[in-house]
Amino acid sequence: MLNEKNANLLGDIRPGTAMNAVFKRMWLPVMTSNHLAPGSDPEKIRVLDQSYVAFRASNGQLAVFDEKCPHRGCSLELANVQDDSLRCIFHGWKFHVSGKCVETPNEPDPRFPSRVPLKSYPVKEAGGAVWVYFGEGQAPELPDLIFNLLVDDQLCSRRAVCDYNWLTGLEAILDPSHLGILHSSWIQKAPDSSSSVDLGAAGANLAPTLECEETDHGFRYVTLRSMGDGSSYIRVSEIVAPNGVFIATTDPGRKLFIMSVPIDNYTSMQWYFRHSPDGPMPESDRSWAIGRSDLDDNDFYQTPKTQPRWGQDREAMRRGESFTGFTDIMFEDFIVGESQGAWPDRTKEFLGTADKAIHFARQYLLERLKSDVPPLPKPGTPLYHLQALAARIPGDEDWRRVTETEQAARAERYAGLRG
Repeated sequence: MLNEKNANLLGDIRPGTAMNAVFKRMWLPVMTSNHLAPGSDPEKIRVLDQSYVAFRASNGQLAVFDEKCPHRGCSLELANVQDDSLRCIFHGWKFHVSGKCVETPNEPDPRFPSRVPLKSYPVKEAGGAVWVYFGEGQAPELPDLIFNLLVDDQLCSRRAVCDYNWLTGLEAILDPSHLGILHSSWIQKAPDSSSSVDLGAAGANLAPTLECEETDHGFRYVTLRSMGDGSSYIRVSEIVAPNGVFIATTDPGRKLFIMSVPIDNYTSMQWYFRHSPDGPMPESDRSWAIGRSDLDDNDFYQTPKTQPRWGQDREAMRRGESFTGFTDIMFEDFIVGESQGAWPDRTKEFLGTADKAIHFARQYLLERLKSDVPPLPKPGTPLYHLQALAARIPGDEDWRRVTETEQAARAERYAGLRG
């Protein structure tokens, strides 16, 4: 349980807050790469409780500006897209995709445009997403997370907009004990694959042992489950601080990274970066990743919001066909998160041993927010070799040794991807 001061310190991302400053030191994904076609309408985006406008020029180049025209504050969401520029509809001021003002028709001085202060932001495309750096000064290198190093046919990157605080989204990923309960019906009906076998094994023991430890990239937590035959089933999740988690699976071609990105204090983007590091992603895996969710990759969570009780099928629950009354495993996570409230009162929680990873994450973030060490990976820390791990190991085997051996092998295998 958090006191109100600490809950606000972690959850509040408005300009001027400690967490806002942390997020502005990072590259953040804001939309899927295929969302804006060349020459399409500009689009308003909200990130970190501020508004911006994104557009893609006819040559394919992307730009992200402050939403308001620097002249009189008209929204550039209304602007005309003209080849490689935006032209404000109020007075015709024209802004090139590079971020420079190039025309001011109502000003006679030809040097005037060069003095217009339009705020634009560094933009990169990788991993199927548009990444933006909203901080000041020189942008750091884009993180070398493995999915950012892969080509399109190895990716299925998707975004969901959820009506809850970013911390709710993160903590849902740090909660291993809900797998065999909330997702029990989905696990029973999941296709025969190593991923469904993983979840089945995780659901067989609802009260695993949890251990947590800090790392150079953030921290990790492991769930250990005795399998009754002398072996242990381990799931090691790697957290890239402050807001991303590699989810465990034994399938070498079906990897998953989930990231919770704040829109404002009451809304967040939940990013699902599914990736196949060793080759193209089969169409069956791409279909599996989409499941029964909405097909729009830029927001695959829309339908439930339009329905009473998020469209829960109570009749299916009464017939014993569905424990939750929902059809998609991802929707189940989003819906229970929204049911907690957009800004849940964490001072009224009653946590137990199953919540050890959540407690550890909160303490990790709080200690750094109150010190001079930001809750981010240590500078220079490589990330390309990170993946979660799910495996059966002998009962007397040290899960740390297994994890380190796997990471070393991945570092060697994928070193060439860094170019």
